[in-house]
Amino acid sequence: MQSAGSHGGESQHAAQPSAARPRRSAPQRPPSAPSTFEHPRPDLTPGASGRGPAQDADAAFPFPQLGQVTTGTQSSASQPAPAHTLGIRAAAARAATATATAARVPAARPSAPAARDERAAPAGREPTLTARIRAVQPPDVARQAISELGVIARELAALPDALEESGLARTHSAAYFSAVDDYQRLARLAWEAVAEERLEQSGADPEYRQRAILVARRIGQLQQECRAATQNDQFQLPRRRPAFWRRRIRLVRSGLRAFQERLTPTPDPLPMGRGLFLLRGSLGLAASGGLGLFLLDLLVGGTLTLLAIATLGLVLLLAGALAAGIAAATSPVPALAAGTLAGIVAWGTALRLGVAGGAPLVLLLGAATAAPTRTTRNGPPGSALVAGLLRAWWLLVGFVGVLAAVAALAAGGYLAATTYLLPQPDAATSPLTVAGAALSLVVGPAALVALAALFLLAAPALLVAAARAAAELAGSPSWVPAARRYALAPALAILAPVTGALLFGAWFAASAAGLQGTTLASAQLGDLALALTPRAVALFAALALPYLLLLELPFRLGIRRWRRTWLADLAARRADVESHVRRLSAADPKSGAQDTSDENLRAMQYDLVLLQFYRDKIAEADKVPSAPFAPLAAPLALLIAAAAAVFLDAGLTNLLHLVIK
Repeated sequence: MQSAGSHGGESQHAAQPSAARPRRSAPQRPPSAPSTFEHPRPDLTPGASGRGPAQDADAAFPFPQLGQVTTGTQSSASQPAPAHTLGIRAAAARAATATATAARVPAARPSAPAARDERAAPAGREPTLTARIRAVQPPDVARQAISELGVIARELAALPDALEESGLARTHSAAYFSAVDDYQRLARLAWEAVAEERLEQSGADPEYRQRAILVARRIGQLQQECRAATQNDQFQLPRRRPAFWRRRIRLVRSGLRAFQERLTPTPDPLPMGRGLFLLRGSLGLAASGGLGLFLLDLLVGGTLTLLAIATLGLVLLLAGALAAGIAAATSPVPALAAGTLAGIVAWGTALRLGVAGGAPLVLLLGAATAAPTRTTRNGPPGSALVAGLLRAWWLLVGFVGVLAAVAALAAGGYLAATTYLLPQPDAATSPLTVAGAALSLVVGPAALVALAALFLLAAPALLVAAARAAAELAGSPSWVPAARRYALAPALAILAPVTGALLFGAWFAASAAGLQGTTLASAQLGDLALALTPRAVALFAALALPYLLLLELPFRLGIRRWRRTWLADLAARRADVESHVRRLSAADPKSGAQDTSDENLRAMQYDLVLLQFYRDKIAEADKVPSAPFAPLAAPLALLIAAAAAVFLDAGLTNLLHLVIK
């Protein structure tokens, strides 16, 4: 699909469903004509707009006149001097001029920027960022909106250092995070406009402009207050920070950086949607309560640390057993090797689940409980009740899990100190065996308890996120296919632990029910005998159903809804154009002659071009693939799932028997 800013006025309207725009009732300009939403480009040279010192009161404001974007429907009387300050290419010079600019701004009331005409500045003084922006010719509205998001993100990322240096971090942290939340809402509006290919219109919408103005003004006020506090030599504020300030700021900067890296001059809803997903989770986690943040960091970090130490103990035991050369009949090497492998897998699973996956638990909890929309989705907001229940579960499991892990660690240390479970160091016992046994006995139980607590904490968050991801894939019919695909990567990351939990649950349940004793079919592959049992069928269902029900089918449903809505809109517009062509080509009932005037011929020529455009769009919509991945991806995934189910049914049992022996 082409972006909304790449066609003329009619092409912009054709790139979105009918619910978002009025029907065409008269011939429009050809696609080569200037866009209806193109802004006039006034002369921005000094003195050309007739502005004097009184009108330049915002010269020190880093985001001047952010909302004054004129459209073709706004009258010039309401905006006598349309300012274009959103071509932010000059923001690259901010790093070189920020220090000098801050030193030149006089101390003023925190709530009122200094009123000063930049053009009247003394000779040799470099222009401020406001003057630099005014000297830049602005691009189209869509590029303005994207550039604006990038600049505001950079200002928000740099503002905490100024707050901390000026001593205002403790008193102004609430105002800063309020500006961060407002930016998150602005980013969501921008992405929805990109997803529906209407950023040209929404970028000039009053609601969008007011939100952009609000964020910019708050940042400007905080910057001025920081400068005023820093320049006040008579009363220097102590540099106190609120609790978890550094941790929260790292989260904010991580989210802003992830979103900013995915902003491109030509907006792409796929990377921008993934950036918004990461932004929401990071900012939501940064805005969560101090107790919840502390418990979550302690539980996730403690689980990873304890698992690493316990696995190291198993590695030392394995090395000691190999060095001792115990006879094969009584050798613990197979069991120790299996335990070491299990420890490595558990550590990797906890790492991916907690902090390093495509949809880590920390971001899911932050987005679902503390984000302004209370959801992991880029679409509609989530339920306040669900957010409250998840927050309560977070605090409960975090508190109980941390206490249980500490108690298990203390119990392991007590057993190691008061019992004879540890091997005594002597000539026949390797020091590696003694050290490994001590680590495994002391830390092993605590690691298992912490891992269980982490899984308990993740279970409801993953289930809610999986359901919301499925709803997102089947969501709004006005979203273009690329916008819908942003949720595929997070959905896969969420489904992985859900599928793993279902797989092991199905294996243990089927084993307890004795389903492995019935053979439905058998096959012989060389020396390997394979049997299809009801337990293998249950394992295959556990592997395949989550993918089919929560990813494949919702995505196909969403594409079908989009195609039906889009084709119906295009067909109606094509019929409208065809009707207009027939009216233009009709002969005069009195004279019987056809109108051959230049105006009529130009209108017919434009309508014919527009008719071909609609036909191409219809053909393009029919060719959009309905599958979330490559056409052969789903059959191949099902084949792999079937092979894995048969192997787990037959091979896992043999492996467990080998380990137990």
